[in-house]
Amino acid sequence: MEAILVSIIIVTKDRPVLATRAIESVLSQEYSPIELIIVDNQSASPIAVPTTDKQFKVTVIRTPRMMNASESRNFGATKSTGELIGFLDDDDFYLSYKI
Repeated sequence: MEAILVSIIIVTKDRPVLATRAIESVLSQEYSPIELIIVDNQSASPIAVPTTDKQFKVTVIRTPRMMNASESRNFGATKSTGELIGFLDDDDFYLSYKI
């Protein structure tokens, strides 16, 4: 049986240190396959994505305009391809066995 693709959506705006910690926590998951979608909600500087040796699909998308939290999450969800969707705030993180 093939594993289920899980899409994780992180929305961020101008919080690179916090966002990096959140991103790294997704990339360190024991489970795979994972699709990570980072929604950049009009940050002043582009978000840097850490590299990983795992086969995770990482996509960074910038919102076309400033959006509130719900709109940003929904925007990310429309770009996801996973069977399951999870949301992670940029000031939080997952333990390695979360998914």
